[in-house]
Amino acid sequence: LVSDIPPHVEVTKGEKGGFTFEKEREEDLVEKMKRLITNNQLYERKKSECSELVARYDWNEIAENLEGTYRNVAKK
Repeated sequence: LVSDIPPHVEVTKGEKGGFTFEKEREEDLVEKMKRLITNNQLYERKKSECSELVARYDWNEIAENLEGTYRNVAKK
């Protein structure tokens, strides 16, 4: 669960891996929490999506991609 500020929305691609709630709206957060707690199928789907999102932010992979970019630029 993340608030709907732009960086959170960007990382979660909308609501992939969880839910966004309207910032400063406690009732929206509570509603989204209840949905996850009471719907096990939904919870499992969001958990799986979350694992995919986390893999995109693996620092080893990010470092390797950045290093590859630097090597390509250095060759030019």
